[in-house]
Amino acid sequence: MSLEITHIQGGVREFEKTGVYPEYLLFNLPGTKQSWRVKVKKKPQTGNLKSKEVVVHEYSFDGHFCKN
Repeated sequence: MSLEITHIQGGVREFEKTGVYPEYLLFNLPGTKQSWRVKVKKKPQTGNLKSKEVVVHEYSFDGHFCKN
């Protein structure tokens, strides 16, 4: 399984409330309609991507790179 991972920053509504642009990791599974958007709450951060309550991918994000 090959995931496309994008690290983005943005969110006008949250910026208006907190004064900080939130960071997100976007995971996309090519060839399917599956995608996940995960908010970066801390660095480093680990987590699981689930589909129908089944873990399909584990990730670790250190602030610069995302590892499988």
